[in-house]
Amino acid sequence: MNHKLTFHIPHVAFENNQYTTISYEDFEITFGEKLKEIGIEGYHIISAIGFYKGRKYSQDLLSIFCTFEQQKDVIEAFKTLIVNYHQEMKQEAYAYEHDGVLSIIKA
Repeated sequence: MNHKLTFHIPHVAFENNQYTTISYEDFEITFGEKLKEIGIEGYHIISAIGFYKGRKYSQDLLSIFCTFEQQKDVIEAFKTLIVNYHQEMKQEAYAYEHDGVLSIIKA
């Protein structure tokens, strides 16, 4: 397990110049289920403050360590979830880190 992936999961959406709450917990639960299917038995979540376009917001950083073989499946699971949960998450973009490199996925 020598590859680290960290997924940025915001607690709010920014709509009409204000924050609205979102169901990020459902996203995390479903992601955890997908990770288990891939063979990832554990992960950790750290609460953090993020900044995007000058806006400050609460987020979770969900981190895992995986093998070379698992990393593609984990990233694809995240990408699938952001498509499936976009109506609930309402984000302009989604972010994850792969071995220290930040990737942004525009909605």
